[in-house]
Amino acid sequence: MAFTQTYTVAIDRTKCGSSSLTNFPVRIFASHSSLKSTAHGGDITSANAYDLVVLADDGTLSTLLPWEIDSWDPVNGGINIWAQLPLVNGSAAGANTTFVVAWGDSGITTQQNVGSYAPANVWDSGYIMVIHFGDGTTLNLNDSTSYGNHGSDFNPGHISAASGVCGGGVFVDSSGGVRVPSTGPATNTPSGADLWTMSCWFTALLAGGIKFAMAVGSGSTTNRGAEIITFNGGVRGGLFNNFMVGAGTASIFHHVVVTYDGTQQHLFVDGVETSGSPDTQTANIDASLPIFAAGPALNGTVDEARVSKGIARSVDWALTEFHNQGAPGNIGSPDFLIWTSGATVSTGVQPQMFVMM
Repeated sequence: MAFTQTYTVAIDRTKCGSSSLTNFPVRIFASHSSLKSTAHGGDITSANAYDLVVLADDGTLSTLLPWEIDSWDPVNGGINIWAQLPLVNGSAAGANTTFVVAWGDSGITTQQNVGSYAPANVWDSGYIMVIHFGDGTTLNLNDSTSYGNHGSDFNPGHISAASGVCGGGVFVDSSGGVRVPSTGPATNTPSGADLWTMSCWFTALLAGGIKFAMAVGSGSTTNRGAEIITFNGGVRGGLFNNFMVGAGTASIFHHVVVTYDGTQQHLFVDGVETSGSPDTQTANIDASLPIFAAGPALNGTVDEARVSKGIARSVDWALTEFHNQGAPGNIGSPDFLIWTSGATVSTGVQPQMFVMM
């Protein structure tokens, strides 16, 4: 393959949890002049960025990984991508995980992330809803998983595109919210005592009464709904009427993860488990009620809303998400990701050909 640009990308394991993670969706952010389209002086040849690919670092430049292009700016040269890595080494491992990002092959004219590499396959089978909310200018309420749990503006005129942490977010005023779906329950919603995880980034004033950032099966009956909320200057999360409390600062983004493992619920704020967590409870989630991917009535901004069913994500997962999403690094500016120009191609290895659809 004749890529004009190849980068070996390393994941700084010191910014991950101690244990290694399987099938982890990594955020890949970069801005660089070569990421412009050729029409604007860059190297990406396809109008749909089909020649921008994510590959395993196995010396062949041919083994694809599943990836999803969240956004691409062909004029200024910027990408925001999610890719599933089969293994991300934790801080206790002996080496960083590496992969390859390549672009600029004019021979690639069709979409390459199809079949088992399709965007929906970035998200493991536990994810039942992942909403990125667009690029900060254009609001997108679509679910990236295979379940099609797309959001809707449940009170039109009270949400709008906003700047987020992972590109764009959604601003929800005191009357708005993003409901999933528009009517009835979402597909494969956690119910009863299912294991689950819910997470998002959000910013709000934090002061005063309850303001909802996100809700699953929310209702007025104890333990039949789970929420991420603000209340009296703090961040709270967990089963209704049994919230755990975390510290927060008004008007800045916090990454909040709530999990239920069948016996205990956990609350992680900015990658750290809060005091009072874990908390032993018996969940009985009401799956007949909708998910709120943002709000209702937050008067703040939500980004990267996610729900998993059948799995309680670990503290290492929450910490790795926090660092990866919040400070992914850039070409020439290493942080969670460390970009090195070029990629090793093993001698004597016959590269496989991309499938040209």
